Amino acid sequence: MNTEKKTIILHELPHYDLLIAFINIEIETCLIALKEHLETDSDYTSIRQTNFKWTGKYIWLVELTYALYSSGVINDGITDIKEIIRLFETIFNVKLKNFYNTFSDLRGLKKDRMPFLTKLRESLNKRMEELDK
Repeated sequence: MNTEKKTIILHELPHYDLLIAFINIEIETCLIALKEHLETDSDYTSIRQTNFKWTGKYIWLVELTYALYSSGVINDGITDIKEIIRLFETIFNVKLKNFYNTFSDLRGLKKDRMPFLTKLRESLNKRMEELDK
């Protein structure tokens, strides 16, 4: 019985050079495609380069984000709340830490559980009424 290990040396295999060339071409093609995607993804790039700043209360932005998430109006409702939070963080250059706890605080309100949405509704209604005059 022969117990000697046999070592396979890749460059001795038939078509090794052709395989390596093919792999290198595929890697290069993927890198070019990735670079083009990153350079042409104008939606994300333009969002990242905005100078928008959230100037309202922290809890209001969390409330708005959860309202949009709950209504299912972003990506037909299949987007996770974390993704929507990250989008708003990017747009408004803000960090929404502890947004789960903030939402829990909103749920605990007794008088008006959606104070910002109420404010938005009242502000828009007032503007419409003024324009109707």
